[in-house]
Amino acid sequence: LGLLEGHLGLAQSKSSINGLFAGFNWSPLRWISLLGEYDSSEVNLGLRVQPFDWLSIGACELGRQDVAYFTSVEVVL
Repeated sequence: LGLLEGHLGLAQSKSSINGLFAGFNWSPLRWISLLGEYDSSEVNLGLRVQPFDWLSIGACELGRQDVAYFTSVEVVL
């Protein structure tokens, strides 16, 4: 079934998250993750692919309005 991680919290803010928030990260395979989040007003969904331990590439749908793309590279010094 893969690895399932989650988080839950409560925040108070006038500019961003105000209220309950929760999210999950489900990795059916080591190199792919499905992401989901509720941020007190919107549902956000995403996909992350990690072809190498040091490289992540992904995309997220933010509030059914915007799409964001990301890349991260981990460098050990």
